[in-house]
Amino acid sequence: MTDSYMTPAQATDYLALQLNTSAWTLATPAAQAAALLRATTLIDAQSFRGVLASRTQPQAWPRRDVVDDEGRGYSSTQVPEGVQQACAEWACSLLTSTPTAQAQNVTRKRVGDLEIEYAPTMADALPAMVRTLLAPFLNHGANTARLIHS
Repeated sequence: MTDSYMTPAQATDYLALQLNTSAWTLATPAAQAAALLRATTLIDAQSFRGVLASRTQPQAWPRRDVVDDEGRGYSSTQVPEGVQQACAEWACSLLTSTPTAQAQNVTRKRVGDLEIEYAPTMADALPAMVRTLLAPFLNHGANTARLIHS
């Protein structure tokens, strides 16, 4: 298994069919690979249904015993397409930084000897499209428990 849920080539193919992906297109191959690695790490930090397919695997996927709200089961040997697409979407989002967004986070300005201070950004926050793509696989809330039949 690779270090990220999608290769840069796979992400490029997927993102070519999406809107607002110029940040991905304009990024260097190294930046794309780094964004995919970061997106994978951020995805792995989510709370997913099921359990790891192997106790020794480094990433959260593949998983076994994953069934979504519609009753669909997922292979314990593959990473679901929705997780892969979420990785590409999040990577593209990580590469997107607009001056307008930065300007909205200004917490302090000073004119003499020019000083500008920005508030921390939420670049790692779960983007809406990523949340939508991961929704079938996410646990619902902190009080979710796994029922084990004996």
